[in-house]
Amino acid sequence: MSFITLAVRDLAASRAFEEEVGRILVRARELGAHPVSEPVRREWGGCCGYFADPDGYRWEIAVNPGSIGQMVLPSRGPADG
Repeated sequence: MSFITLAVRDLAASRAFEEEVGRILVRARELGAHPVSEPVRREWGGCCGYFADPDGYRWEIAVNPGSIGQMVLPSRGPADG
């Protein structure tokens, strides 16, 4: 059995800058994770990437460009109210 151990500060990516997403994904790979997705800029303004741990569970590392607790979504038009 193998384990990937990331520090809590590594998993708190929502508070980090976009560059941190890439660094965390690289670190996860160094510790035995399997890459699923490189960091990608999303339409809502954030950035996220994915890896799978040795047991196959997928993890998302993401950055929300807004303040912590603030949801940032694009407007879809008049129906949004």
